[in-house]
Amino acid sequence: MKKIITLLFLITVVSLARADIYTPFSSDIYNHLRRLEALGYIKSGQLTTLPLSIGEIKRLVKEAEDNSKRDRMAREIINRIKKELPSDILKFEGDMSYSYVENNDSLLLNKNNNGIDIEKGSNLRLESIFSVNYKNAGFFVSPYFISNERYEQLSFNEFYGLFNCKKLEISFGKESQWWGGGQNGSILLSNNAEGLNVFKISNSTPIDFIVPFRFTFFISKLENNRADVKSPYMNGVRFTLKPFQYFEIGLSKTALYGGKGRKNDLGAFFDSLIGNKEKNTTNNPNNEPGDQRAGFDFKLIVPNQFQPFTFYIEAIGEDVSKDFPYPYKYAFIYSLYLPKILTLDKLELLVEHADTVYRQKNIWYNHHIFTQGYTYKGDIIGHYMGADAKDWFFKLRYNKADGYVLLSYEKLKKTLIDKVYEAYGISINQDVIDRLSLNLGVLFLEEEKDKWVISAGLRYSF
Repeated sequence: MKKIITLLFLITVVSLARADIYTPFSSDIYNHLRRLEALGYIKSGQLTTLPLSIGEIKRLVKEAEDNSKRDRMAREIINRIKKELPSDILKFEGDMSYSYVENNDSLLLNKNNNGIDIEKGSNLRLESIFSVNYKNAGFFVSPYFISNERYEQLSFNEFYGLFNCKKLEISFGKESQWWGGGQNGSILLSNNAEGLNVFKISNSTPIDFIVPFRFTFFISKLENNRADVKSPYMNGVRFTLKPFQYFEIGLSKTALYGGKGRKNDLGAFFDSLIGNKEKNTTNNPNNEPGDQRAGFDFKLIVPNQFQPFTFYIEAIGEDVSKDFPYPYKYAFIYSLYLPKILTLDKLELLVEHADTVYRQKNIWYNHHIFTQGYTYKGDIIGHYMGADAKDWFFKLRYNKADGYVLLSYEKLKKTLIDKVYEAYGISINQDVIDRLSLNLGVLFLEEEKDKWVISAGLRYSF
């Protein structure tokens, strides 16, 4: 399998025409793009598969400029994006953040944080982003250093090379992905766990063939110290289609397969990719292709002048029905996003609900072969809330020309253990001088042990 992946990679590199890199999840650019899309100024973009390349973001900004020449609010959003975009060749960004936590062991505190846990007491985090594009090579690296009362750690969030051949993108390295239009969580792929080491083929810019579409395929090898099956493989494929300029459809599938003591040949790979032999094979686990999940999502954009909004639904099945060859045991995400509230142009609102409760208990993210679950280094690869949970998330954001103020509330109920977790948050982001921004935050977590979290951070872009 390694030889096949390497051969495909080398063959593709030979014909490369230009280079690019992705914009990381931490960038506020994605929030700006969602606003422009919901306002009706971005019509060709497909924003439910992240990350996007810088080249695609520039294309979308140009499209929004052409469609919003008389809109003051749109011009402000576009200017913020341009300010945050790197140059064509080189970018360096440095972050320093400090947080103090009363108690640890918090489910909501450490969500969507690339597998990094904030510990009790003082936490210092230094992080940098370095990227370069030159001729046929684009390279991105994001090292970080953490120091707290429990440990010190130096590692990487992401570390990859990205190559382009027209609209096709080929990347190889450690990379995070986000599949779906949910902003607070994703059922299949999110940055809740550490980034996977992947070989990936994708396209940020839609390809026009009957209907504009994007696709992503990746394959990865997971950790070799798992408690269930050592060094299993994981692959995934996602398609998004935009048959109408305000309607986007997504189809997604991931699979864990192979590993030590199991089949790792091409046959096992293709069986896991297409779901072959998934049905009626539980009496002989060694013949099963693996642990598979698949489903669909759609996004409806209504750019009404009085009250524009975006409505999103995601439905992913945990298993395949024994009677029909399609997924069932569904988990859901429902999302409503308002880029402004009536005449209040500077306010935006997000309401998002996620549900992994099924009539059978402990179904989601669990498997009888891969008993460690749908995890990487102990963290769920998909939605952080796990199985048998219902989550409500509300976010109100006030935008300024030089920053924003964000209020949030979240309520998570774990139905199997009958526990409720709540979080109340406020954060302020303010530009101090050119390219230097300050972030201050306060979070109150109402859990088994109530706790306050106070944080402060600085970000400088070169």
